[in-house]
Amino acid sequence: MTNPLPSLRTGASLVMAASTGHASGCLDTAQQKATVVEMVTFKLLKGITDTEFLQATEAMETGFLCAYKGFVRRTLSKSDEDSWLDHIEWTDMKAAKNVFELALQVPATGPFFQAVDPNSVTLKYLTITRQTG
Repeated sequence: MTNPLPSLRTGASLVMAASTGHASGCLDTAQQKATVVEMVTFKLLKGITDTEFLQATEAMETGFLCAYKGFVRRTLSKSDEDSWLDHIEWTDMKAAKNVFELALQVPATGPFFQAVDPNSVTLKYLTITRQTG
């Protein structure tokens, strides 16, 4: 299988990785109140390194997600079993549910989606009932 992200290959591999809070290119969204959480679990396709995926993630954040109306915050976490959890906070359910179709049309999101094993994806939308901190 050829690597779908050849331009992102660095040869380095991370044991654990996380992108927490606001992406470096995001405007300050702390003033927005999150009411919805989008939780996505997935695995990467074989041959994709964590470094490649995190580079694709940053490109997706700065090239699309940070500018999307309704986006508040994103936390990306990885388990010891190579599963990933994408925890995205939104201002409302409409913003959360409408983002995917638009994201598929934006070139900056391509490497991110190409790195994810589509057969491993689970998606849930939840209403935030309480936050601390």
